[in-house]
Amino acid sequence: MSLNMIPIIIIFVGLLLASSSCSYSTPNNTSYYKTPTPTSPSLSHDSPSPYHFPLLKKGKKKPPPPPQPIVTPFEYLKIVQTWPTTFCKVNKCINPPPTTWFTIHGLWPSNYSDPQPRLCTKEKIDWSTFSSLVSMTDLRKYWPRLDTAVRNDDLFFWSEQWDNHGTCSSMHPPDFFNLAFKIYHKKELKTILQNEGIIPGGIKPETSQKIFDTIETGIGGFKPQIECLRVQNKDYLYQIKLCLDKTGDKYKDCPGPLIKCPMDVYFP
Repeated sequence: MSLNMIPIIIIFVGLLLASSSCSYSTPNNTSYYKTPTPTSPSLSHDSPSPYHFPLLKKGKKKPPPPPQPIVTPFEYLKIVQTWPTTFCKVNKCINPPPTTWFTIHGLWPSNYSDPQPRLCTKEKIDWSTFSSLVSMTDLRKYWPRLDTAVRNDDLFFWSEQWDNHGTCSSMHPPDFFNLAFKIYHKKELKTILQNEGIIPGGIKPETSQKIFDTIETGIGGFKPQIECLRVQNKDYLYQIKLCLDKTGDKYKDCPGPLIKCPMDVYFP
């Protein structure tokens, strides 16, 4: 051992002696060890699961779906329009005829083959509420009874049309008459004819085919029905019938016969 190591050994021995005579204490309430994390208590089968979510409360029941629409006992609608001047050549009317436009004869639920629907239900028009739902002014103007000036007879005419045809439409009276007006105002037949030079009151006759073709073009290429009346050896344009789907929204081809007129007819 070299002399240089002696002082180091003396210091080391002194430190050992000092440590044996002293003790270290930790401050009160101080621990140098982590407190062990308590373990979760075991769960029995009867204990609720910590991951259990309560069931959502059931909401209100959904409203039932709307009832299915009534199956209508017909295949298409036909609106029948009359030229008053011709009608009054064979019927007693006020003079002159009350209108100078085509008037509504009726809106007829129809089938492509017989029998045609008629008198389908016993529902009647309730006149006490009808006038608040349907324009009586429009009824008298566009759907008049042409052969009388007594307005009370209009009620009989409208009731007759409802009983015979409207009861087969699967509608109540106000809806039926309002639909007829909606269809009627889709196309103005007199204007369609005049635009092609077919003017009422003409001295010379027109061909029935030209009248048919003009109406067909005027309603979008769908086939109408035209009907004439023979009075004193002359044939006059009497009625034009247009066919539509059951909702009244779209025109359709009418079934034959399409032209119930001779070759030459007058438009009085």
